[in-house]
Amino acid sequence: MPLRDLAMLDDGTFDVGDAQVTDGRVVLRGWAVEHGTSVGTARLPVTLTVPNAVDVSADSVGGTGELVLDRVEVTPTTVTLVGVAPARIVVTTSVQSQALLEVGTTPIAVRRWGRWRPWSTAAPVVLDHRYAVKRLRTTACPECEHPWAEHSMDPDESLTMCSECAHEHGHGQPSTGATVCFAQVPRGLVEPRSAVLRTPPSDDRPVDRGGPATSSTGGLFRPTISSLREANAALAFGMVSTDEVSALAAELVASGHDGDALVALASLYSGAATSDAVELGQAALVEAGVRPVDLTGDDVPLLALRVASHRFLLGHWTLRTFASWVHREIGHEGPQGAQQLALVDDELDELDARGAGPGPSFRRAVERLAVDYIELTEETAHPSRS
Repeated sequence: MPLRDLAMLDDGTFDVGDAQVTDGRVVLRGWAVEHGTSVGTARLPVTLTVPNAVDVSADSVGGTGELVLDRVEVTPTTVTLVGVAPARIVVTTSVQSQALLEVGTTPIAVRRWGRWRPWSTAAPVVLDHRYAVKRLRTTACPECEHPWAEHSMDPDESLTMCSECAHEHGHGQPSTGATVCFAQVPRGLVEPRSAVLRTPPSDDRPVDRGGPATSSTGGLFRPTISSLREANAALAFGMVSTDEVSALAAELVASGHDGDALVALASLYSGAATSDAVELGQAALVEAGVRPVDLTGDDVPLLALRVASHRFLLGHWTLRTFASWVHREIGHEGPQGAQQLALVDDELDELDARGAGPGPSFRRAVERLAVDYIELTEETAHPSRS
């Protein structure tokens, strides 16, 4: 299993009750979420080992019994594992020791269609941290112009100083007027496939392929019942918020559509539970004489991918954001109709490995795939049509 730095783990979680000394070591087994794998988002096994251990004590009073690792504190005689929630494990050591974090490559579970699903095979996955390391080494901080690799990735802003800046100041070699840089490493460089779903517009010119028109829902959906069906699927998938779907319902009411469920959906309070909004959305579709979304079948991922395709074609998402989302959230185990788009991220990774970037022809080819996908899934989007 590859060793991993704590900063590269997402919520490494361990059972406090497992803390005991065996053969001079404390070994904790847990899991962490890995966003950049060949199967998308996966929950991978993690082993934490503290060597040279002579005693251990654990305290999780007021907590959940689990330690979500926040930081490791080392002294000449102790290694302390501090959790986010009330949890702490103190390992007494015979010499100054360390906490070794090893991440397995065979998932415990993978995230599919907004849910965690057991990984049914013993096949390992490919991690992509080599790309993150490459980006940190080859991308410069705009503040100090040193590579991002020189900056600490500690989430505490006071600890993010650039080591190269510190070295220059310590040796009397700073550039004229320069100060030590404390800029934070962009999360997208550390986790290249974990782009936030609501990304800012790209610099690319929007390409209109008949997607959603601008509206109070942020340009995501036209005020039609068919759009409500896609929106409800995207909400069930975790792709949009309840507020966005409620805003769409309000537009439908304003344009003359009616129904108790639709009015209730339009009247939902801000931040309402996803389950409440989905239930009202399903009822509103039935009221309108449209088949509701099959929440347990392929409807949800297929319709969510239509929304994602529109976002890409309208220029709201970059090529990399779109490809990463499809690979991570739909994946190679998703519906057959989505597989051509799921392969785009792999092709981009191959281009990265060769040091080449996608050219205009590559982007146009992906745009054609997205347009073709939208056309092929028209029946899924509009089941009431003859």
